[in-house]
Amino acid sequence: MLYGGLILLECLLWGLGNPLIKIGGQGIAPFSSIALRFSLAFLAFVLVFGRRVWRGLRGVRPGPCLAVCVFTALSFTLSSLALMYTQANIAGFLMGVAVLFSPFLDPIILRTRFQWRILPVIAVVCVGMYLLCGGSDGFVFGLGEILALLCSLCFAIMLALSEKYVSQVDPIALSTIQCGAAAILCIACMFLFEGGLDLQALSNRKALGAVVYVALGGTCAAYVLQNVAMHHISATFAALAFCTEPVFTALFAYLLLGETLSAQGFVGAGIVLAGVMAASVWPAERSRKA
Repeated sequence: MLYGGLILLECLLWGLGNPLIKIGGQGIAPFSSIALRFSLAFLAFVLVFGRRVWRGLRGVRPGPCLAVCVFTALSFTLSSLALMYTQANIAGFLMGVAVLFSPFLDPIILRTRFQWRILPVIAVVCVGMYLLCGGSDGFVFGLGEILALLCSLCFAIMLALSEKYVSQVDPIALSTIQCGAAAILCIACMFLFEGGLDLQALSNRKALGAVVYVALGGTCAAYVLQNVAMHHISATFAALAFCTEPVFTALFAYLLLGETLSAQGFVGAGIVLAGVMAASVWPAERSRKA
């Protein structure tokens, strides 16, 4: 029960972090905000776990590890950008559908069979996304929604690559280099698209505080909680627990940003959440029967 609570606490930290990312992006340019987040997270990991990180990376194949880090960095970056262009509650649900991409990616990356029985679940989730994004009241699927789905796709690719190539790498070491890769990517984009860091923007205490929380709470603390808990709970419980993140995002988006969903949006969000839960549990049930 204790370790299950740690996963729920991690999802709460992530859920709080999503609207805070939006707040941080309102005072600091998007790529600058993301670059600060992952630079701080990387430095915190190195300061606290420096020796463990170095030991954990010995003997790691650089090519596959680099691929994992690139897709992690892309998913982190796209998630932060998605929150700039759409409501945090909508982005939270759309970023939670990574598990629905896995049936299409696993046969390519892991050389497993395509599981046709998951297709009805995916169809139901598509209906939920249609309702969530407006449906008959005026379907809106703009840049923010596209970025949120691309984030889910990159995250799903990262999970498949991790399972194939780096499942034996120390999770703290992997988290550290993932944050470092995200920081490098965002720093490059910051100079390319924003002309560098605007030091005057750092005087915005509200935005800077949001970035610091997301770096230390929503990234470092969340990863530590996950790494501790995953050694003591089942994959099925973890998959279900992670489905609470969009719920926490919607709650904190309402409390901090005043964002709400229409009745139709709530129905769509419920359908998306139910579909993700079904898709998360089904592989574990299938493997037990095999």
